[in-house]
Amino acid sequence: MTDRSMTRRSVLQRGIAASALMLGSSISVAGCSAGTQPPPTGGEVAAILPAYLPSSIEPDLPGDNDAVPGGFLSYPADPQQLITTTPGRGGTVTAMVELAIAPGNPSGNSFWRSLDERLGTHLDIAGAPAGGDYEAKFATTLAGNDLPDVVQIPFGYTNRLPQILETKFADLTDYLTGDAIRELPMLAGIPSYSWEHTLFNGRIYAVPYAAAKVGQIMAVRADIVAQEGLSTSIGSRSDLHDLMVGLTDARRDRWSCANPQGMLTFVKQMAGVPNGWQRTDDGTFHHAAEAEQYLEALSTVAQWWKEGLFHPGSYGTTKQVVPWFVSGAAPMAYLGYSTWSSLYRVDKVSTPELEVTVLDPPKLDGGGMAGRYLGTGIYTITAVRKADPDRVREILGIMNMLAAPFGSAEYLLNKYGVEGQHFTMKDGNPVLTETGKTETGIPWPYIAQAPPVFYDGGFPEVTKAQHEFFLRTVPRGVSDDSVGLLSETAGTKGLIATKRLTALEDDIIKGRADVNQWTTGVASWRSEVGDTIRREYETAYEQRHH
Repeated sequence: MTDRSMTRRSVLQRGIAASALMLGSSISVAGCSAGTQPPPTGGEVAAILPAYLPSSIEPDLPGDNDAVPGGFLSYPADPQQLITTTPGRGGTVTAMVELAIAPGNPSGNSFWRSLDERLGTHLDIAGAPAGGDYEAKFATTLAGNDLPDVVQIPFGYTNRLPQILETKFADLTDYLTGDAIRELPMLAGIPSYSWEHTLFNGRIYAVPYAAAKVGQIMAVRADIVAQEGLSTSIGSRSDLHDLMVGLTDARRDRWSCANPQGMLTFVKQMAGVPNGWQRTDDGTFHHAAEAEQYLEALSTVAQWWKEGLFHPGSYGTTKQVVPWFVSGAAPMAYLGYSTWSSLYRVDKVSTPELEVTVLDPPKLDGGGMAGRYLGTGIYTITAVRKADPDRVREILGIMNMLAAPFGSAEYLLNKYGVEGQHFTMKDGNPVLTETGKTETGIPWPYIAQAPPVFYDGGFPEVTKAQHEFFLRTVPRGVSDDSVGLLSETAGTKGLIATKRLTALEDDIIKGRADVNQWTTGVASWRSEVGDTIRREYETAYEQRHH
């Protein structure tokens, strides 16, 4: 994938967070709420959403615009300039976003200066690391009432979000709804499913950072599998177990996997457990944790832990999952889909033997393939501070340029900088120079980002494998029916209750609690928050769709 802005660490954090949050609220950050205005109905939602204008740059591998992006085997030759004007009017646009690394000093960064020149404004970017640090900074900034021009909403943040957006941030509806977005055609290339996350009380309050809806992956070191004479063609729980046993050799400090929670998510798919919240035909929402199949999936993973198939340091830190995967100490890992690409772009340099394949989940006891959990179609959303209409239009114009699609001249500058200085072309692909590697890491993509595509510069076979896998498996994908809906309880009291349930789940896997305690734990979760979250989602769904 082309999500270069998301470091391997942040992609992994998102993947692990999503696995953990399967127990609790949807990771969606948007939806309907009981605000001051009636929420829109299904037809009204469609009318409010921006028109969709796909990129005119044709991919080598056509995608499915509803879920699977197109794929590019190299960067298109002679990239077109799609925007002929300069969106900024001088001065500065301030932004607060999540930071993987400190952005540094722009005066000493030639890439940053080139980007500022093309945008016609200086991007002054500040923030804090993803997670609790950024949420704390977000809360402090809101309380201080001194907002930057552009603010990334923290991942999964729901506490009073509609009220915060209405009070502090610009209503973008008139600029973006329907055909109005044709004035900002790069933003119009963002998929409609991502824009749904920006609707609050029937109005558009943010711009989405879109993700493909393809879901997470169970990655396997194909080179190690071949070396051990094993097979990744699994058709049942028994086959998966055989693969894990074959990969585990404690005498060589190798265990099959280092994230039991990720394995549990994979096994839940095999068992037919719903993806988060599932709405039945009678309009009732049911959570995955309530499903009978959940107990079987949990028991299965607990047994595999007992057999010693997981890395003994699995529960010490999540930061070692990818390093252990790359070193071969744990050659299976449940990861965010973008990590498939970064494993080749980043890690194959130091580990040339590394080859990655991805498992397609079969039904638990055989008899065909299971449904794969789909993602939410969103990484995050970014809001614009209240300002006069001309200032809002200027900022949206800057976001429009930052969202220029893959294959354009604008994208090449936004991502790679100036040819000869920050990158060179090799075999039809941009390759960062040492200066480019140092300077292009500024976190502007959280301000606005191009729609996702499959592209792995220099590794066309990886792009083909990704494209084929997701085109084949997404049609039987399983969605979380709470995505795009808002539950205040899920985003407040639900977080603490979910942590307790996740802790119980971990204790069961590690043998510190009996699997039968799960039923009692779920009952407590339901009485404390689960049933309230259920009612809030049911109400929000009815308001959204009827």
